Amino acid sequence: MTQYYIREFKNLKTDILSTKVKTRPFLKIRFEKQNVSIKRTFVISDIHGRLAELKELLKKVEFSKNDMLIVLGDTIDKGNEGFRSLIFLMKILPDQGFHVRILMGNHEDMWYHMASKGASDKDKLNRLRSNFSSLKGDMKSFSKEGRKLMEELMGNWSNSIEEWENLKQTERELILEGMRKQFGEPRILVLQFSSFYGVFSHTANFKKKWQNQTLSDLTWNEEIDEFDTEYLMSFSNYLKIPIEKIVVFIGHIGERFFGIHKNYICMDNNKVNNKSNSLKSYCIEEKKMY
Repeated sequence: MTQYYIREFKNLKTDILSTKVKTRPFLKIRFEKQNVSIKRTFVISDIHGRLAELKELLKKVEFSKNDMLIVLGDTIDKGNEGFRSLIFLMKILPDQGFHVRILMGNHEDMWYHMASKGASDKDKLNRLRSNFSSLKGDMKSFSKEGRKLMEELMGNWSNSIEEWENLKQTERELILEGMRKQFGEPRILVLQFSSFYGVFSHTANFKKKWQNQTLSDLTWNEEIDEFDTEYLMSFSNYLKIPIEKIVVFIGHIGERFFGIHKNYICMDNNKVNNKSNSLKSYCIEEKKMY
């Protein structure tokens, strides 16, 4: 990886994270009791535009109106139906009486940063195309490795832009407003179940207390070591419960970490068992991976 690539990558993240908080409310954490009417809670992350596979998974688990789906971010990009997946999760399912909670991921943050600037829908689209063209032009000076990594980071935005342009204006407005409000969710959602607490976020810095997590930690961090327990201990101390009574759920950190670990459960569906199109979800009450 060239130093130029490293510098540009850092600048991209810095630019996104420097967006004024007052225009994008940044609610770090919320503590709640899980609704007693919910029978099963499913957790999934990094759907990345695989709408057909998502519907297939929900059919497989017989997802009902007594269940809840918690999505840990990165619903969009890479696949061809990222925004259709978001609309399905944030409007179609809830309108039918299903319970869905969506958290922001780094891909939603990046998209909001690129697609929300402009006075009108037409202006936003023009600026999006311009920003994308400029970014593609900059990538020509990257090394081969740098371009490959940047393309992975971008999540095949060319497909996303095409899908975005084919949406109705009302659909684009719905999605951008949802992203602006973080889909009504915090960056860390803490739910109290009957015998334990579940901690849900796109990612986190396990070396820090939850009180000290930054937006960057909860959006971009990929350095996870299950022997780092500061994050987990901070919840134990705050809630005054044993560490064994806390289960941390994250996505983002890479498909190689997918599954159940000592101090966390990773639901990064980027690739599961080397099958890029498959999706898996974990049912909390059944302690079972689907």
